[in-house]
Amino acid sequence: MSLRESLEGLLTDPWKPRGKRHPLPSPLSVMVAGVASGHGGAQAAGWDQDLLAGHGCRISPRTGLRVPPSASMLDRLPRLLDADEFEAALSACVAQGALDPAIPAAYAVMRPPPPCYITHMPGGLRK
Repeated sequence: MSLRESLEGLLTDPWKPRGKRHPLPSPLSVMVAGVASGHGGAQAAGWDQDLLAGHGCRISPRTGLRVPPSASMLDRLPRLLDADEFEAALSACVAQGALDPAIPAAYAVMRPPPPCYITHMPGGLRK
């Protein structure tokens, strides 16, 4: 489950329906991903279509392409949110991922085997 999917329904949407283009979890997901990658949300303008689709960014009816949230909107977003509510929602999402048994199993499969050191010792080989 993605961060965007996990955040749905956990936060109060501070936006008025009149100017809303992206559902709240979408720009939040973009913002968190941007901060986690060390670039901030403003870099979302250069993301490819698959990445924008993963964050649930809207499709422009004019071009048919995914459109990232604007840099100004991503800049305003943290000031609009209730910090305690956002922290609780983000913690719940992280805990959900940490408790998912499929996640550690997937990483265990990718983990390289431990190194095997063989040294020459008087009287034979030791492992």
